[in-house]
Amino acid sequence: MISSITKDIIYVGVNDHDVDLFEGQYIVPNGMAYNSYVIMDERIAVMDTVDAHFGEEWLSNVKEALNGREPDYLVVQHMEPDHSASIGRFLEVYPEVKVVGNAKTFVMLSNFFRGMNIDVFDNLCKRFATENFNLMRPKATDLLNRLFRDDEDIVIVSASLVNWVSPFFTHIQRDSKSNFHVLGTIPEVKDGVITGRFLTYNCYGAEKVHCIRRLYPDRENYHFVAFGDSNGDKQMLAFADESYYRIF
Repeated sequence: MISSITKDIIYVGVNDHDVDLFEGQYIVPNGMAYNSYVIMDERIAVMDTVDAHFGEEWLSNVKEALNGREPDYLVVQHMEPDHSASIGRFLEVYPEVKVVGNAKTFVMLSNFFRGMNIDVFDNLCKRFATENFNLMRPKATDLLNRLFRDDEDIVIVSASLVNWVSPFFTHIQRDSKSNFHVLGTIPEVKDGVITGRFLTYNCYGAEKVHCIRRLYPDRENYHFVAFGDSNGDKQMLAFADESYYRIF
């Protein structure tokens, strides 16, 4: 059942009357709601998904709210399974939608793409990068273009999945002779299918330094310039010969 919050915002969530504990410890005698909304405008955004047990009921609600239109965005605000377990199913039904989240969202998403063919996942990542290249900061892009022209060694170090990060740099590095690497978190794949586990530690904090040292073990033989914009970059910045924080 759907209900209108305003003329442009429609509630499409579902109720779980079987669950009796919230977060495994708080008694909820009446069950709980998995909240999700469709925001109707020139572009349409769906806010969060629901627990996997209620995925088809939720998709039916979304379809009713859309009334023949197609969604443009799926906004992922929560990564708990009761909010995000139906992301993969939603993308099967609406493969052209853009997923909106933050860097940590896309690390955790590998768990929710468990069982998905890696080629399908990689194509989703490539499409996301193509459609959202504006997420790249212009000054950072200008610097990268110059470094690629100068054939410098360039390493992108991210806590996000390598599959998601790499496509953002495909066209920038084209025709460059730079020694270019993307270091990040790597999902485990068996028989062409994502398992939901990782082959590496999450490339965050001190792990960023470990990844760089594995790639370039002879520290005394290179001059390292680092750029960062989050707490997860601080150890890497301290490791560098020159470091720049939030300059873009």
